[in-house]
Amino acid sequence: MIRAIGYREGVEGKICVMIVPKDIDAFLPPETFGKDHLVRTAVFDTEGDMLSRWWLLFKNARRQTVGYNSIGFDFPYLLRRSMDLRVKPSLQPDLRRYQYKGNMDLMAIMFNWGRAKGMKFVCKRYGIENPNPELDGSQVANMDDATLVQYAAGDIYMLTEIYRLMDGFYW
Repeated sequence: MIRAIGYREGVEGKICVMIVPKDIDAFLPPETFGKDHLVRTAVFDTEGDMLSRWWLLFKNARRQTVGYNSIGFDFPYLLRRSMDLRVKPSLQPDLRRYQYKGNMDLMAIMFNWGRAKGMKFVCKRYGIENPNPELDGSQVANMDDATLVQYAAGDIYMLTEIYRLMDGFYW
């Protein structure tokens, strides 16, 4: 199950996290993550509703996305969950390797589509703040809703900072 999807509309847009809370009636979305970063939260009743909204956002972005291992993990997983729930994507993501247009996978580009390092390793190497250093992907399944929002928002923040760093070197 996908419980949360983080995104940002443009480099300067607000960080947004869509979530299907474990207990929608008790959920109180955090206003910040890390020390002082703002986050907007959208709450959904079902995973299918959230995926439908995600695919609409993807369509409106005209397939222009930036991710970290998004071609190797995120998009294939989103597609499998969408297929499980019979939520048809508004547009098909371009999962081809060796391209910079469309779905820009920063991990693939930085490591030339070969053996790569994780996003937190890259952030540490280049001095990019990790707003949630105590959290990692192995904990996602057991995170409470507020922590999950903070984790997803932190990943979007780090992704944006890696994108900014790579600009001028890789494109």
